[in-house]
Amino acid sequence: MNQPQSEAFIVEMIGTALAGPDAPDSSVAEAGLAPTVLVVEDDADIAMSLQIRLGIQGYESCLASDATSALAVALDHEPACAILDVNMPGGDGFSVATRLRSELGDPNIPVIFLTASMRPGLRERAENFGNSAFVAKPYKAADLMRMIESMIDGSDRT
Repeated sequence: MNQPQSEAFIVEMIGTALAGPDAPDSSVAEAGLAPTVLVVEDDADIAMSLQIRLGIQGYESCLASDATSALAVALDHEPACAILDVNMPGGDGFSVATRLRSELGDPNIPVIFLTASMRPGLRERAENFGNSAFVAKPYKAADLMRMIESMIDGSDRT
């Protein structure tokens, strides 16, 4: 009788299949580190895509689909970085980021605001939030992974 494959095995197999000349290098996976990245995204396809890509790059991930569950998930997993959709059920990425930093007691946790919205001033608000970045949808996954790695490596963590 065949046993179901573990999620780690599936992610490894997808990573092997996707590896190629354009695949980003991952010093995270090579170093044997596994920081956790919180993904708060209400689009299930985008959330799953990010979870798979993060796993391929050697990161752990935890998912939430709305502002209400985001804090509970973050408190359970203590992420090293957060990817927050700007527009989500129950609030917005900025309010989640503020509460996340307060509740985790880490005012420097890196935050990447991910959105399809091009509302005037949104990019500036995200970039001025502090230890944060703005990424417009659609995005290039390899660029986002490099940004995550850079933000985690460069964050002022105690």
